[in-house]
Amino acid sequence: MQHLSWICSATVWKIFLGRNHELYRLAALIDWALLEQEFGARYSENGRPEIPIRLMAGLSYLSHAFKTSDEETVRRRLENPYHQHFCGEEYFCHELPIDSSSLYRFRKRIGEKGCELMLQVTVQAGLVSRTVKTNSLERVTIDTTVQEKAIAYPTDARLFNRSRERLVRLAGKYGVRLRQNYNRLGPRALMWVGRYFHARQTKRARREIKRLKVFLGRVYRDIICKIDGKDDLQTVFSAELALAKRLLIQQRQDKNKLYSLHAPEVECIGKGKAHKKFEFGVKVSVAVTNRDNFIVGMQSEPGKPYDGHTLAGATTQVERITEQAIKRAFVDRGYRGHKLKLLQVLISGSKRGQCAADEEGAETAKRYRVGDRPHEDGRQTGTQPSFGYFGRQNPCPSVRSRAQYPAYPQETEGAVAFFVRRDACRTFCRLQLAFTTR
Repeated sequence: MQHLSWICSATVWKIFLGRNHELYRLAALIDWALLEQEFGARYSENGRPEIPIRLMAGLSYLSHAFKTSDEETVRRRLENPYHQHFCGEEYFCHELPIDSSSLYRFRKRIGEKGCELMLQVTVQAGLVSRTVKTNSLERVTIDTTVQEKAIAYPTDARLFNRSRERLVRLAGKYGVRLRQNYNRLGPRALMWVGRYFHARQTKRARREIKRLKVFLGRVYRDIICKIDGKDDLQTVFSAELALAKRLLIQQRQDKNKLYSLHAPEVECIGKGKAHKKFEFGVKVSVAVTNRDNFIVGMQSEPGKPYDGHTLAGATTQVERITEQAIKRAFVDRGYRGHKLKLLQVLISGSKRGQCAADEEGAETAKRYRVGDRPHEDGRQTGTQPSFGYFGRQNPCPSVRSRAQYPAYPQETEGAVAFFVRRDACRTFCRLQLAFTTR
């Protein structure tokens, strides 16, 4: 390779890489300069030199597009020249560029607005590659689904025992001597709960669950007594004690119950599915173009709000990302009573001639049959298959650290991850089709 040392880096990549490969072409469609300009302000001028922003953004795109973990994304980048070119490398590198934990810190640094900017760049790439048409951005289909959290199925027995273990571990770390820690009796009682329920001996199983609750209550009260008057220890134990208290006082019919200790924001949502009565995660609003089925908006909706109350925020985000006003929104009957007057909203299943919008909207509503999902051409929309793919492939990551950017960052990150992945895959398919039909 010494005789090629005088050749510029771009020429070297053109010699060894196929210029019709989707990643090679997609690298030219993404506005990397915009990402570097926006994210560069979040770094300090002092200290250790920063990692190239294009490298971090490129790895984030690849991780979401190919559904790989941070560790697997960094490893694949080492052996794939197309991944290296996509991340801005001038020559082939034989060493790992970063530690996989740097990707987590990068997402934490850019925050929710930074993730939304990366989504906006994917939409622009879709427009440039003609994956989506400009006039398609004026008509969107909006619906909600549940983004499940990667947690174990919540049971009282498991939560009681897990909370006791966390308190005992924290007490040992800071030198708080407990009267009894129940490290032997707790797992034994948890084991018998499963065995008794399997044998349909409900009374005995409930007796063991009550025993686990008693163990947690004793450890909880013992720690409170031992740290009384010690401000430094009270600060350390406050979060865990608050979670333990929620477990001890919550009842079967209560609302906003605690379902996970490492992700206390998890909600129990019932969407009326026959195969899954309840889902544990967060409600997510998704917006796609009505004609091209290209995702142009996605955001988490904590608190299980009514679908009609999420419509205003969903349309605002779509207009902010696409930089184009929405003229018509297609929704299902769960959005009835939304009271949104700023645009034309067509609800599926509306009776002939009835529409909450203007006269033009009423004429358009005549095209739908009762029971049809909304689509401008009168055919079934592709939104629901997209939602199914989203739910299966994108559980919320289990973020154990609470030191994050605000407003449920792990749900927002998981939602935008699907957005990037779905749009990137559609752009890949578009580029592959353009190559095979040439």
